[in-house]
Formats: sequence, C-alpha cells, structure tokens
Amino acid sequence: KGELDKALQYYNMSLEIRNKLSPNSLSVANSYNNIGTIFESKGDLDKALEYHNTSLEIRNKLSPNSLTVADSYNNIGNVYSGKGEQNKALEFHNMSLEIRNQVSPK
Repeated sequence: KGELDKALQYYNMSLEIRNKLSPNSLSVANSYNNIGTIFESKGDLDKALEYHNTSLEIRNKLSPNSLTVADSYNNIGNVYSGKGEQNKALEFHNMSLEIRNQVSPK
C-alpha cells in the first residue's frame, strides 16, 4: 500500500506539471489514466472511474477512435467489473474491442 501511495503522489505531481505545460493534452490524459489505475489498485473504484472518465474525455476530444480511447474504455470496463457491474463492464469492453478492430483489423 505504501508504494501505491508514493506512486499516487508522483502521478499527481506529474499531472500538475503537465497541466501547466500543456493543458488538455494526451500527456495530461495519460496522467489521469495512471492515477485512475492507482485508485483501482487501492480499491477506490469510484475515484478510479472519475479519473478514467476524465482521461477518456480528453482522449476522445483529441484523438477519437484511437487505441488510447480503446485503452480508456477497457480500463473503465475493468473498474465496472471490479464493482460487480458486469453489464456495464461488457459494454465498455465491447466499445474498446470495436475500436481495436477498426484500427487494426485482422
């Protein structure tokens, strides 16, 4: 748990710096994504959703239907799965898969 708290501290510092240098950029979205992943690991799933949704919002605005958007959908699906909301999880995993199939079809 101590390592997660330290990681969260560093990711928050990174987010602050990235927001100053380039607000609403993909690097800011990546910071929100990383913080969401830490909250998920800590078991704070509502906070994880909040950060993953913010990341998705930025990614969708800058690079719709990209692999980074697919990653966000997948991460949100994982959080919903952790919350026991399997239908919502499946919905987000399917959106991720749809983009992945469009970007790199077999």
